Amino acid sequence: MLIEDALTLNNHLLKRPYQEEDLSIKLRHNIWEFYRGALIGEPVELQKGEFRYQIDRTSEKFDSWKDWCKQVVWWKHKRGEYLYPCKRSPD
Repeated sequence: MLIEDALTLNNHLLKRPYQEEDLSIKLRHNIWEFYRGALIGEPVELQKGEFRYQIDRTSEKFDSWKDWCKQVVWWKHKRGEYLYPCKRSPD
């Protein structure tokens, strides 16, 4: 289940073209907080439960693969900006 949650979150966070709606997902682990904590050097304990996340896929849209390549692959790869913004939704 943990690996499934991690793969699900990663799949939905990756920026891609033709995304027209924000996304709300429910996971069984606090994968996002665990990941963010690891990135900034402030470890967060992995917990099991019900965790809802809101993924902002509409503030930055890509209307073609060409636009996506220019923005994500060519310009943002140096900053690692491959992921959509994500935040925990209130329970």
